[in-house]
Amino acid sequence: MKARLSRWLSRLLCAALVLPLALSCASSKEKPDPVANLRAGISEVVADPARAAKMLALVDEMEAVITELDQLIADERASLISLLRDYGTPREEIEKSLADFNGQHESIARRFLTAHASLKAEAAPSEWQKLRKPEMEMVAFASTKSIGQAKPAGKEN
Repeated sequence: MKARLSRWLSRLLCAALVLPLALSCASSKEKPDPVANLRAGISEVVADPARAAKMLALVDEMEAVITELDQLIADERASLISLLRDYGTPREEIEKSLADFNGQHESIARRFLTAHASLKAEAAPSEWQKLRKPEMEMVAFASTKSIGQAKPAGKEN
């Protein structure tokens, strides 16, 4: 009896947590592009064209890093699938593949962090107050890629 009640409560709790998320994904027609939002924010907020150009170049660098990271994750996933399907693959080869991936991932993360810090340093405090939110949305977008999270499913796909 307790086990059945426990399963029922866990299903109810899971539905209570998942249902709002599913509805929010289904109701949104199209997710805004966080990189484009940051670019638009810079163009709108930064009055000095030279600084705006530098900041837009840093956003371009961040976008390139995100794309590179996405490709790195896809390549590593394919490589690991191949290695793990072959039961004769030595453990050392799998560990080497993961170590190489981690090294490249760390390098990419450092480049992203450097571009982020440079972008923040380039902005005046009053400008950064307005650009902080779109920049953090872009960082969140990049972090979902860094953990290999799939694109959200729903009406937009």
